[in-house]
Amino acid sequence: MRDLAAGGVVVESAVSTRLGLAGVNEAAESLAVMRHVAIGAIADMRVHVGAISSGRSVDALHGVGAHVSPWHVLLDERAHLERRYDTSLRLDPPLPTASSRDALVRAVQAGAVAVSSGHRAVPNRTKDLEMAIAEAGASSLALTLPLLLGERVLTPLELARATSAVPARILGLDDRGKIDKGARADLVVLRADVDDVVDARVVGSRSPANPWLGRRIKARVERTMVAGRNAFERRQS
Repeated sequence: MRDLAAGGVVVESAVSTRLGLAGVNEAAESLAVMRHVAIGAIADMRVHVGAISSGRSVDALHGVGAHVSPWHVLLDERAHLERRYDTSLRLDPPLPTASSRDALVRAVQAGAVAVSSGHRAVPNRTKDLEMAIAEAGASSLALTLPLLLGERVLTPLELARATSAVPARILGLDDRGKIDKGARADLVVLRADVDDVVDARVVGSRSPANPWLGRRIKARVERTMVAGRNAFERRQS
């Protein structure tokens, strides 16, 4: 399985061949997922698979928990053709094929897969390099909810379920992931009528590299509450 992914930069496909970049075969991930599912069944233990990026992996889950990053439901490998050798698109796992992205979106919409930020801030010194040696990762913690809402990949209810209810179910947290009497008041207030440009201020990081840097975003987080108390509130400009 490691041999199938060794040295890979983007998903293995016609796009990787066209760009002359080493590809990661989707089987490297799906075989690993099948192995984890099998081991979990043998050991009679709960298994959660992190950061899947292929339709084959979705098919291999068989009721096992998994999550996907926002980039893998927002973008697919065709972005590499539009923005050739742009290292902001260098992610781990790599951006999926178009068909795999469709499968991931359907799995999220069905409540079978959670959405995690996949946040991994990468400094410019290791990002602004040749594609093959640039560090994989993106600063995405502050962008996950605004992007998925603003780009209308998911409905507001699908987004709430994928980023709150499904993770709470996976972790066995009965008092979270829902708005109900007696539940913990962890709430995020989003505004969906804005027109911001994604920059270091919006990202909230000194290492803001991500696939949306410099592009427009149509939603933002206005307030975050943890256990009923304000943890973040946007200042009025």
